[in-house]
Amino acid sequence: MGKLDPEEKLNAPADFKGPIAEGRGCTDILFTLLLFAMWGAMTYLGYFCVQEGDFRVVTNPIDFDGNVCGTNYAKDMREFPYKYYLNFLGGGVCVKECPDLTPEVMVNGTNIEDPNGISFDPFTLITYDGVFQIDGLASDLSNGIMVADYSDSENKESCTQDSCFPNNDPVEAFMSEDGINQGYGYAFFTLDTRPFLNRCFPTTESVQALQDATGGEFLDFDFVDADNMAFFERFFSDCWTARSWVLGFGFCVALVISFVYLLLLRFPCILGIMIWGSILLTNALLIAGGAYLYLQADSWEIADPPTYSDEYIRNARILSYVLFALGAIFFLLVLWMRKEIQLALGIVKQTSKAINSMPLLSVFPVFQCLGLLVFLAIWMVYAVHLASLGTMTTITVDNPFNAVTMNMKVFEFSDTITYFAWFLLFCILWTYQFILSIGQIIIAMSVATWYFTRNKSSIGSTTVVKSICSSLWYHIGTAAFGSLIIAIVRIFRIMLAKLQKTAKDANNKFAEALLCACACCLWCLDNFLRFINKTAFIQTAIFGTSFCRGAGQAFYLIARNAAKIGAITVVSEIVSIVGKLFITVATGIASYVAMEYYIVDEVSSLAGPTVLVLILAYNVSDTFMDVFELGVSTILYCFIADDEMFTEEECFAEGDLKHLIDDWD
Repeated sequence: MGKLDPEEKLNAPADFKGPIAEGRGCTDILFTLLLFAMWGAMTYLGYFCVQEGDFRVVTNPIDFDGNVCGTNYAKDMREFPYKYYLNFLGGGVCVKECPDLTPEVMVNGTNIEDPNGISFDPFTLITYDGVFQIDGLASDLSNGIMVADYSDSENKESCTQDSCFPNNDPVEAFMSEDGINQGYGYAFFTLDTRPFLNRCFPTTESVQALQDATGGEFLDFDFVDADNMAFFERFFSDCWTARSWVLGFGFCVALVISFVYLLLLRFPCILGIMIWGSILLTNALLIAGGAYLYLQADSWEIADPPTYSDEYIRNARILSYVLFALGAIFFLLVLWMRKEIQLALGIVKQTSKAINSMPLLSVFPVFQCLGLLVFLAIWMVYAVHLASLGTMTTITVDNPFNAVTMNMKVFEFSDTITYFAWFLLFCILWTYQFILSIGQIIIAMSVATWYFTRNKSSIGSTTVVKSICSSLWYHIGTAAFGSLIIAIVRIFRIMLAKLQKTAKDANNKFAEALLCACACCLWCLDNFLRFINKTAFIQTAIFGTSFCRGAGQAFYLIARNAAKIGAITVVSEIVSIVGKLFITVATGIASYVAMEYYIVDEVSSLAGPTVLVLILAYNVSDTFMDVFELGVSTILYCFIADDEMFTEEECFAEGDLKHLIDDWD
């Protein structure tokens, strides 16, 4: 392979006409096999977990006696899938249906809550031993509540009228030390609830009625988060009602605005105003900040009586000098790097042209996301079933009132299950990085093909398809190698975070400081490797080199042109940030105006759907601008390689870039 010379410029291969697709080397084959072997091992492990485990053990709630509602894990509870909470410590019982004391009735073709319903029944208690009612006072609506049979449980607790409901008084019942015990006992009133994730959550009205009847403030009533439940119910209801608008604007409209934004970047006046305006505004803010602090320091100094100390005034004046100095340095830096900034404008413009000529390139990250979602769905199934293979053990929970012993169940995992969990975590890290890496190679190859093509009219979405085929056939091993390095660093960072938590729990300050320093070093290494990976993938996409040689050549090429690349990176970041904000805000405003005109009467608030649109639009813009940022890096790399490999007459640069070659040092 030969030794790399940092000062050696790139040489054009014979008959070079663009990205080279060459045969796979031994390294590529090795890491391709490793990647597929990992997927095969994960599939085998997942099959075993699905056969031996039960996901409901993890996802379904556990009652006070250690039974999993809706399963037959410890006891057959398959007919009782819901959990009704009886105290603030999380203890509860499995029920067939969540108590619904205010069922809906049909009135004039519309479902409304039954006006004859109640929000809570003060004379019906749900206990660790079933339902306890005061005859003649309990509501008929509470008679249909079905609690699982706990008659054979060692932990059951039964109510009597004297212990749980003295004098038939709800206030005394709430305070009873051998029953409700202010929410720390083994019984609780029957409330109107709504099911959520197989848990019965009281409604806002039922909690308010309970407080009015008993005088309880329920400051520790963590499981009765009625206001939040009502908020989420309204939020999801509004988003479901406006689902077509949310998806239409959050995805489709955001995608169209993204295309328009890149199209506008092709106009020199708009791009120039955006870049130079941002630069001059930054410089003006530094100078204005310094002037404001200097004048404020003068006014504070002559104030009578004094409002600030001399030290405070002196610090303000020093900070004003610092801002003045930064403004001057920034201005001189802009003057010194004006050629690089002009070059950056040309590269950004060329990148916009390249992406606009290949529409499929803009939506390619969507396919990446879909692939990741499919893998994540499969991985989640394996992970949840693996977690269900743990052993359930009993622990005693501290009770602040010491009237009722609270036994809770927790999962404990063997070393083998723990190792399998780490392996699954490594699988998702490597696969996630691999999907990003192969995508970077495909995008880089597409943009590089556009750059090194004389007849740009021949470039289109078919170029992207060809790049996909070439990358998947020749460069899977390269992407697997680069992503494996990142995955290894990431798994070590997670292990280090676990050790940091252990050191913090042990109050070991020295270990905390040492581990914090190691975490910082690994974070720096992570970012450095991601940068090296990107440049190596661009080199691989153009010249078909292996990962290691491509990384070395790309690193030395960038090192020879560090100042120019730094300036262009800053400019492209400005364009990217402005683009994300523009696309997100424009989509959000358009969606709000449209929904206000058409569906404002169908939802309780437009805030929820609009927020969801903003989130989707930002993700679309972020994905879109990631393609743009990688395109800028690829065009920049191609431009530098073009300048090193060819003379001015032979080079592939065109437009603004061709004119700037004369100024390229």
